[in-house]
Amino acid sequence: MIRAALAEGAQSRDDGFRHRGTEVSRVEALSDAVFGFGITLLVMSVEPPTSYADLIDSFRGLPAFAACFALLAWLWHVHFVFCRRFGLTDPRFVILNTVFLFLVVFYMYPLKFVFVGFTYWLTGMAQQRYVAAPGMSAAEVSTLFVIYGLGFTLVTGVIAMMHAHALSLRRSLALNDHEAAATRLEIVQNLLRALVGLICAGIASLVSARYAGLSGFAFMLLGPFEAIGGILRARLRQRFTPAAAPPG
Repeated sequence: MIRAALAEGAQSRDDGFRHRGTEVSRVEALSDAVFGFGITLLVMSVEPPTSYADLIDSFRGLPAFAACFALLAWLWHVHFVFCRRFGLTDPRFVILNTVFLFLVVFYMYPLKFVFVGFTYWLTGMAQQRYVAAPGMSAAEVSTLFVIYGLGFTLVTGVIAMMHAHALSLRRSLALNDHEAAATRLEIVQNLLRALVGLICAGIASLVSARYAGLSGFAFMLLGPFEAIGGILRARLRQRFTPAAAPPG
């Protein structure tokens, strides 16, 4: 399996975290199946081309599919790293993981819907069959972005809860100071991601429905947040990595 292949040799690349999940559990196997189903939903939402014009049109939708696939792959990797680091299979984690997987599958449809519309609006290639906006009222566009923002908030919020649960088991998992600090950072970073989703939903619900689509630009805040998170992770590694002994 992909998880097993990635787990081999990953210990040295995972910011000094000791891997407690050395085997692929049944929870992870189910999670992989659900992520695979999510990819299937993305593919099945595209009708197979029946003419050359349809084939060219399908390529125009490729950027939206790539963006959705990349986000799904990122969520899978977050889940993979969490399971490798902590190896949890307790009832509370199973419940959180089930909620996470449900939200991922539910999120696929609004995610694809928004990205397709945004791609065609951005490139000026809008067509009735691809973009929902021409057939939607301004109020419906506003509701769509509220759903999109809240969906992102819920997904990243559950990830934060999973890390908070792992941190609550610090003693039983024998987390050292570096691992505990890195886990706290993951909680904060995912809460910031959830905040971005709330900002998107808030803008879409508060501004004039005519400009609700602009609420999607709130996700540009993720760039600075991720950059700051990367800097803080690097500082943690420097803080907890023993200095090399001077040459004798």
